[in-house]
Amino acid sequence: MPAFFLWMLFVGLGIAACSEEEGEKPDPSRPAIEDFNQQDLTLTEQSGSSSFTFTAHEDWVVSVAPVDGASWCTVSPSSGTAGTHTVMVHCEKNEGYDDRSVTITLKAGTTVKTFVVTQKQKDALLLTADKFEVPQEGGNIAVEVKANVDYTASIGEECRDWITENPGTRGLTASTKAFSVAPNRSGDKREGTITFSNGTLTETVHVYQAQGDVILLTEDTFYADPAGDELTVELRSNCEYEVVMPAVDWVKQVTTRALSSHTLYYTVLPNDTYDTREVQIVYRNRQNALAADTLTIVQNPMGAIVLSERVAVVEQGGGTLEVKLSTNVDYEVRMPEDVDWISSIGTKGLTTHTLRYEVAPNEQSAIRSAKIAFVNEAAMLHDTLTVIQNGTDSGYMKLHVSTPGTLGSLLTNLMYVKGLILSGYLNGDDIYLIRNMTSLKYLNLAEANIVQGGAAYNEVDGVEYYTEDNVVGDYMFEDCDDLEECVLPRNAIAIGQGAFKGCEELAQIQIPDNVTNIGAEAFRWCRSLPSITIPGKIVNIESNTFAYCSLLKSITIQEGVAYIGSYAFSGCPMEAIIIPKSVKVIDEYAFYDCNHLSNVTLQEGLSRIESYAFRDCVNLRWISLPSSITYLGDRVFYCITDSPLRELWCYALVAPECHRMGIGVVYYKCTLFIPKGSSGYTGTPWDGFKEIIEF
Repeated sequence: MPAFFLWMLFVGLGIAACSEEEGEKPDPSRPAIEDFNQQDLTLTEQSGSSSFTFTAHEDWVVSVAPVDGASWCTVSPSSGTAGTHTVMVHCEKNEGYDDRSVTITLKAGTTVKTFVVTQKQKDALLLTADKFEVPQEGGNIAVEVKANVDYTASIGEECRDWITENPGTRGLTASTKAFSVAPNRSGDKREGTITFSNGTLTETVHVYQAQGDVILLTEDTFYADPAGDELTVELRSNCEYEVVMPAVDWVKQVTTRALSSHTLYYTVLPNDTYDTREVQIVYRNRQNALAADTLTIVQNPMGAIVLSERVAVVEQGGGTLEVKLSTNVDYEVRMPEDVDWISSIGTKGLTTHTLRYEVAPNEQSAIRSAKIAFVNEAAMLHDTLTVIQNGTDSGYMKLHVSTPGTLGSLLTNLMYVKGLILSGYLNGDDIYLIRNMTSLKYLNLAEANIVQGGAAYNEVDGVEYYTEDNVVGDYMFEDCDDLEECVLPRNAIAIGQGAFKGCEELAQIQIPDNVTNIGAEAFRWCRSLPSITIPGKIVNIESNTFAYCSLLKSITIQEGVAYIGSYAFSGCPMEAIIIPKSVKVIDEYAFYDCNHLSNVTLQEGLSRIESYAFRDCVNLRWISLPSSITYLGDRVFYCITDSPLRELWCYALVAPECHRMGIGVVYYKCTLFIPKGSSGYTGTPWDGFKEIIEF
């Protein structure tokens, strides 16, 4: 071969080799990851998988953010070389009662992509996504709802001026709701809520709108209980963040409880000082300080007056009673009036907060009792000691049950016991015993623990009922006819269906703050109960819960309750009631036949009042309906008119869009009802007001 041709061949091979080497180098103008469109992912509580696809131009890895070593979410494969790939995301079944979430990160070269996988709790109304981030310029969001129940979607009052539901959903499925988010002109972060509810199940979509990198706390300020508290911090971030903890020893992060890379837990220790204290935790962008949010924790000093025991039983012969008191405030002792058988005696070298009293012998056959109060009015602090003294015919006992099921071995004569103060552990055998104490009038279980085990404590309609841990169970004290006062366990978390049904002499009971559920008919026919406070941790007041408690005049419903069930307060004689803002639905006949009720306060947030909810409330003279109401059922305020005592005819001021659906019915948004014969509505009517309907 001629030398010229050999030279040309070598040159060509060299050029080709250079070309191949240059082709293997990544193109700096092209991102290392393309065709990645995966949005945040929401899965049901069941075990399941989903996948996402992307094209990588370099080696890549996929990682799952560590969540306390848990492995409920995994990816496969977790790494690979350049090319188009599909990665499976698998979640194990969620057996818990909380949502959980984790961040998944895809990285190739210097390009990073992330999305959040959220797995729902059991038995939840399912939204494909419950959090949306919208840029400052606004835009549209579409919420896909998977449900087997009818539901309504309501936009939070705080964001109705910038989040609106799109009237037309053309091109979307019937289960998809579309919303528009207006541009954010303020330059500050903002958030809104859209609530999906059927009256019982509720799911909330959170919409966050901000500029640039976002680190957004759901709450900016937390007011901790002076006695100590547990704090759950939820935040939303589209960048890697770090937490800057303050240099204090009374706020500690709890890492062992982490369920989500965006949910953090803190323990706030008790404040035993006399000063309010405040601290800040900063969440900031790990790369720069442009995105940050700050949580402020405020804790007031813990003023307290706490007795070591609140009930003291003294034998018939009397004696010395020693009272130990823990307090960090000044206090006064208020002795009971008209009681001459208890007298204070000198402390004789004891500490300032150990007091002694002399109790005289009780020569009468009957038991006697008195209450000593320890009070600081300025701080609204108090604690009360109940002193119970047996007579010659004794009947009050104070016992500790160290082993469940052994209460019977501590009692000699069940028929004789009139008062019982218990601590320790009680199972089904012990509750069965208590139910059969036919003379029992006073039962104090404050320091007792109800535990699983033992025989059935009751049988109703052929169904046997057994104890559960920390639950005042279904029909547990049903028809305990002589029971006048019951102090429930401090650690009780639920009160079951019919728990005190038919306890006609029950005149005093307090629902512990930790109770989250009260079953239907729990206090039905408790005809001697004068007052009740429903704690805010209870979401639903079930049907017939307090029906026909014929002395129940004072009812306090704390903020947090969302649903008032059918017949819940029917037949109760209260004259006034305030429905808190948290209540969304008042079910049918909820206040039926409350014929003393004259003043009802309904607040913004209430969306539905079902049929006959206030039927035969013959003294209800007027009621103002909040603008948040979207539905009024059939004859909500209907009153029977065949008796002079039950004549409640009404005028209704009706907006043009309202419609009359039947006798005594106004449907949709109506603001005010006025009784016939009154001077009428003197305020400013709606724009476009056209008619007055009489019914």
